[in-house]
Amino acid sequence: ETIPAVRRALDSWYGPLTEAIELEQWLYLNGDNKTCTFSLSDSSSDTTDSDSTQDGTPSLPKRAVKDRTVYGPLLCLLPPRKIAVLLAHGALSLSIAEGGMGPKVVSL
Repeated sequence: ETIPAVRRALDSWYGPLTEAIELEQWLYLNGDNKTCTFSLSDSSSDTTDSDSTQDGTPSLPKRAVKDRTVYGPLLCLLPPRKIAVLLAHGALSLSIAEGGMGPKVVSL
């Protein structure tokens, strides 16, 4: 009974993970090596009264820059489907090995 549940979980991860890897590879190969992303955990602390535009409206939270030149070449060594399988297997292995509450997000 647990095997079908694990299979469903892996199937639900595999498609979106493969698509995300394909997108990252495509962006790197097409020269989009810098992407700005919002830092959701720090968004409330980043915007203060002193961080406002000249018209008095609050500015957007600070952005973290993701540099694809660091991981892009390695990410493009394998097809997205193989990378997705490896990542899903690693996450599942860590989850099973840790038992109980599962692994810390940092270990994943």
